[in-house]
This record gives sequence, structure tokens and C-alpha cells, in this order.
Amino acid sequence: LIMAESGICTDDPQRRIQAIKDYLKVCHRAIQEGVVLKGFIHWSTWDNFEWNLGPTYRFGLVRVDLKTMEREMTKAGTFFAKVAEENAVSV
Repeated sequence: LIMAESGICTDDPQRRIQAIKDYLKVCHRAIQEGVVLKGFIHWSTWDNFEWNLGPTYRFGLVRVDLKTMEREMTKAGTFFAKVAEENAVSV
């Protein structure tokens, strides 16, 4: 099993970080209960178009300036990178 497309559309960095923590808690609980969880994929790495909503709603761990195409890591992106590097999350 791979947990995929787990993200949240918000501009509030603390809410986004908390959502990631909550997803990972559920994953940890599933593993403890015997689920063979092979991966976790956040949705999404970069801001993207939601086809029915356009570019207004942002899910990315990396913000994309749609005029310049420049990218900037969000606080949630920095948090998720630390989780990935340490293979652990402080809750």
C-alpha cells in the first residue's frame, strides 16, 4: 500500500504542517496494526492546476510563481524535507 495524494489546500503554513503530521500519524497507526505501507506521497510537490478550480488553490510544498516560474520552498516543504531526511516526525 502507498498513501498517495495526501495534501491540503491552504495558505496557512501551520495548518498545512499539522495536516501532514495528522496523515503521518494515521500511517504510523496503520503500520502498527499490520498494514504493509511502502510509501507516502504528498500531493503535491509543486503548485499545480486543479482542472476544475484553476491555479487559485495551491497544494504544493513548493510555491510556483506563475508569471516568472520561480519556485520557493514553503514552511511545510521544509518540514516535510526534515521528516523525510530523519525518517521520523515529532508530534
